[in-house]
Amino acid sequence: MTAETAETVIAACAIAGQPVKVAADFLRRGLTGQQAGRELLTLRVEQSGPEIYSTVLPGDGANANAEVKPAKSLAQRMAEKFRKGKR
Repeated sequence: MTAETAETVIAACAIAGQPVKVAADFLRRGLTGQQAGRELLTLRVEQSGPEIYSTVLPGDGANANAEVKPAKSLAQRMAEKFRKGKR
């Protein structure tokens, strides 16, 4: 194993937030930087929780029956104030 490969493995572990013992294990096993990257990705997946999928559809929620009115744009509000003499 070259020093460059060892540096790559150690840096990849540091970036992934893994402890030094993980990098030491990778180096002891003679993994390349690419192999270490794959192992780190596998560790990340194993350590993460289940994926959550959420969808909010129109009509869902507390005000599902409320009348929907488009918001006035800032330009429209400013124009109304200007017409009324409120600058």
